[in-house]
Amino acid sequence: MKSLKRKLASLLLVFAFLISGCTNLSPVVDENYDFYMGHVIIPYSDMEYVRPDEKEMERYFNNACDTAKRDADFTSLVQSINDFYDVYETFITNYNMAYIEYCCDMTDEYWQEEYEYCATYAVTVQTYFNELCYALAESQFREQLETDEYFGADFFDAYDEDYLIDPEYTDMLEKEAELLNQYYELSEEASSGAYYSDTYYETYATPLLEIYIDLVQLRQDIAEYAGYSNYTEYAYNVTYYRDYIPAQVEEYLEKVSELFADDYYRLCNSNIWANVSQYCSEADTLGYLEEVTKAMGDTFQAGYKALTVGKLYNIAYDDSKYQVSYETYLWDYTEPFIYMCPYLNQTDKLTLAHEFGHFMNDYVCVGSGAGIDVAEIHSQAFEYLSLCYVEDAEDLAKYKMASSLCTYVETGAYAMFEHEVYKLSDEELTVENLLAIYEEVGTKFGFNARQWDKREIINIPHFFIQPMYMISYVVSNDLAMQFYQLELEEKGTGLSLYEECLYSQDTFLVDFAKNYELESPFKKGRLEEVAEVFESVLD
Repeated sequence: MKSLKRKLASLLLVFAFLISGCTNLSPVVDENYDFYMGHVIIPYSDMEYVRPDEKEMERYFNNACDTAKRDADFTSLVQSINDFYDVYETFITNYNMAYIEYCCDMTDEYWQEEYEYCATYAVTVQTYFNELCYALAESQFREQLETDEYFGADFFDAYDEDYLIDPEYTDMLEKEAELLNQYYELSEEASSGAYYSDTYYETYATPLLEIYIDLVQLRQDIAEYAGYSNYTEYAYNVTYYRDYIPAQVEEYLEKVSELFADDYYRLCNSNIWANVSQYCSEADTLGYLEEVTKAMGDTFQAGYKALTVGKLYNIAYDDSKYQVSYETYLWDYTEPFIYMCPYLNQTDKLTLAHEFGHFMNDYVCVGSGAGIDVAEIHSQAFEYLSLCYVEDAEDLAKYKMASSLCTYVETGAYAMFEHEVYKLSDEELTVENLLAIYEEVGTKFGFNARQWDKREIINIPHFFIQPMYMISYVVSNDLAMQFYQLELEEKGTGLSLYEECLYSQDTFLVDFAKNYELESPFKKGRLEEVAEVFESVLD
């Protein structure tokens, strides 16, 4: 319904212009006005968190469902849907704000409580959304709703089956949220110790892996309930809606382990990392992004202005912060936000560039609906392109290429590990087996080139909170690199295509590649081409 809301907002803007009259007076323009977006930039500090009202959400949900089921007139139905969407987006906004504040200070008990409340209630909210979609799928107005003005073509095809509408399914999702809360609490406790030390692993490896086992078992139950043979297939179809299958990925990752192990060994024994180890302040990190956006043109300058004027970011160092980086969207304020836990070295510049790629996609789309894989193309491609629009970026460029190689090897290993874990039966899901699988996979991908500990799996948040996400980094990195290759061949070519793609809200990665005449990462010979790029830069 986003397009409908935008259309209504545009009509209101036109109406306001018409009744204001035309004069020769120079208008007083707020210095925080965003001409690109057409509204004043709202500083994050002025945004207000309000704990979601469960009764209000339920009331609007019931009204929308009842309106759909009684076949009311189309205007009334659209109004009821919009009313529900308003409170739905307000919930998402407050949920995201609670998560931001919780990540900023994991010792703050108030924000921990608010985040846990929102995370648990999110299951109910998502159930409401799904149930409403099922009701709309059966409505006499389905065809009208599946136009570009509303939900889009074939939107309700996914709701022609009703296995997800069931208290048992909702109960399983709530149990998953409870387990994740346990994980966050234990992670917070663990963060007070020295990561990677024997004491740290001896204290926290087993209890964290026991939570992970509970999550895996529960997710397998969810998949079985939804009609899938295992959670991997469920996640690829239901969670990430991908246009490639697990078997295809496993074959691809086998190739990665064969092609890149030697390059990874040489990389781990090089001094590339030392070249970017110099101290980097918050001002330096922002300065890098400012230089890049200024060189890239008006669209990116507008995004940077919104980021900095609204201080729509938290990239400061604090030892109480959650050690992740991400971008999220605050729907009620139509503004993105970047959270980053910095390392205080030169790599922070590319981390911010990565999240700013997400930021720009959300910014120009007024909240992007792109699929996970496509969203990661936006972020990683901006990292690559940023290197072409700053001075003296040779060390960063080498680091980025090294980091890209690590994405294939390390993140590829993580993805393979997950695939193997979700093949285990309940009886086989033991701490010992998890460690053995990780050791086997890590060795296969060349981890012996560096110091590593099989217990380090507890340091990968994605295994716990975003299962089966890891492969998105790998395959999207391939497409992102292609923008960089185009830019190196002819200045401006990669950037021009990237800016065009920035407005894309495609769901599927392979389709995205076809739409913009890029190569699929699964194309025969493509991985060999990537290997040549690595060898030419890193040797």
